[in-house]
Amino acid sequence: MSSNPGLIRPFQAVAGIVALLVFVQAILAGQFLTGGENLVDIHEIVGNVIFLGAAVQLALAYLTRDFWRYRMVIWSVVILALVVSQIGLGYVGREELDARAIHVPLGVFLFSLTSIVAMLSAMDERAKDALRGPAP
Repeated sequence: MSSNPGLIRPFQAVAGIVALLVFVQAILAGQFLTGGENLVDIHEIVGNVIFLGAAVQLALAYLTRDFWRYRMVIWSVVILALVVSQIGLGYVGREELDARAIHVPLGVFLFSLTSIVAMLSAMDERAKDALRGPAP
């Protein structure tokens, strides 16, 4: 099975959306930690949407793997694993303070990583060449 260059832009878009949603999570967390009511439920819903986005990102990274030389596949696997860990820590953190102590800095790291992957995917020269098509 060969790579599909038509899926590069969707990968870039999904990677950007995942990074943006992780940023929204930080905003929601800050608001409910300072007294916002019912934002925990929204935080949970957005977390589950991020999981779906990270899964789609991984699928698109795999389908465009020849252009990324598997780098985006590896980073997308790491992001999905961290998102799953983050969701688990979020549920456990409702009762255990130790889980919360890991959940918050892991969220910061996850935002950094998703932002870097989104930027790298937008800047990758091989992807730009594939999107431009063959030279005339």
